Amino acid sequence: MHPLEAELRSLLEAQNGFSPVDGAGDDDDDEIPVGRPVPEYAAVIDAFPSATVADIHAVVKRMVAAGLGEECLRAYSTCRGDFLQESISRLGFRHGPPWPAAEEEIARWVEVVRVAVFILFPSERRLCNRVFAGLAAAGDLSLAETCRGAMRRLFAFPEAAATASRSPERLFGLMDVYEALRELVPEIASVFSGESSSVLLLQSAAAGARLAAAVRDVFAELENRIRRDPVAPPVAGGGLHPMTRYVVNYLRAACRSRRTLEEIMNEDGGAAAGDQIGWAMDLLLGNLESKSKCYRNPAQSFLFLLNNGWYISQKVKDGELGILLGEDWIRGQTASVRRWRSSYQRTTWGEVIDLLNASREASSGSFSPAPASSLGEKLQLFNELFGETYRNQTGWVVADERLATELRASAIELVLPAYQSFLRRLRSSPALEKSLGRLVMYSPADVRARINRLFKWSARNL
Repeated sequence: MHPLEAELRSLLEAQNGFSPVDGAGDDDDDEIPVGRPVPEYAAVIDAFPSATVADIHAVVKRMVAAGLGEECLRAYSTCRGDFLQESISRLGFRHGPPWPAAEEEIARWVEVVRVAVFILFPSERRLCNRVFAGLAAAGDLSLAETCRGAMRRLFAFPEAAATASRSPERLFGLMDVYEALRELVPEIASVFSGESSSVLLLQSAAAGARLAAAVRDVFAELENRIRRDPVAPPVAGGGLHPMTRYVVNYLRAACRSRRTLEEIMNEDGGAAAGDQIGWAMDLLLGNLESKSKCYRNPAQSFLFLLNNGWYISQKVKDGELGILLGEDWIRGQTASVRRWRSSYQRTTWGEVIDLLNASREASSGSFSPAPASSLGEKLQLFNELFGETYRNQTGWVVADERLATELRASAIELVLPAYQSFLRRLRSSPALEKSLGRLVMYSPADVRARINRLFKWSARNL
């Protein structure tokens, strides 16, 4: 080793016992200082007395003049690079991959990389400017070599994130890492502005691009998961399907970072975030339509669609998810819910209402004359239809208490007046007067009570 290189190493290593984050990584203290984007970079410079900095600068000039530029670069970047690596370790970052990482590991990485980018790397930039004063090219190259190992170590984490599996559950960790990188890129560009260190800036930008691609791939995998979800068996009672709950709440959580999601989806001319999420929701709705066909009872099929459609509508009508989907999509979904609700009511109570109104004249609303035997037969048929409907739907599910209350109220409003009018018609028939008590199985109060008992168990069992 040349005497000048040995002297330079001696001067540098004498100062490397100091760290600007000294003690932050002690085993009994998990707290990590968070870097701030302010010029508080004197910590590293202060580790070198002015006289020492001047001595280092003098040795560097002599080495360059003596044709020992390569040895100078190696000695400086090795000593300062070791200092950076030790500083990062003492911050608590002791490993990178494998992925997936737990939430606390992601949070730790975010804090450590912010300290590195906002404090450690700018401090090294400032130190290089003083040590290599008058030797700008050598200083830029020394900075790049000094920080290369630390950058590689820190950026192995997002690289691992970007190349790991495409499980939808990884989305939120990916977006946390992406958002951290987005904040850091301008500062990295400021620190590594020289030609020799531009590769470090490119490394950070490439990591961000790969993370964005990984997020788009995760959304594609979410769509595949929806497609692959088996149609059968049907959900008991026509209630809320687990896939509906999973997809809607997943997208709501993803949209809390709506602006980040829009930025990622729009990169490289990709589909807008609203379109991407709209496709996922449309896939879900199509899957639900297929699942509804598993029910033998048409009313239960429509109730299943109503349950799931109502849940979706309530979850998207406000908040970031609704903003991304847009008003047109929400209006279309609301119209579908109304259609399913109407179809459920028609298939549940339509035959009952048609029976009760069978002899009513459409023009005046009065009853046309009808034989007592015909009225008695209609009453018996009503008893059978109403009883069968009640028995069938006693175990059916309505996932939302407000919806259940509205369905019960609508049924009462639809059935009870027609039934009361029919009973008045029966009582006006002298031929049925004696047998009326035996024929009438349900009083109006009984009809109301039974309808009010429908779906009562739903809220307690969901």
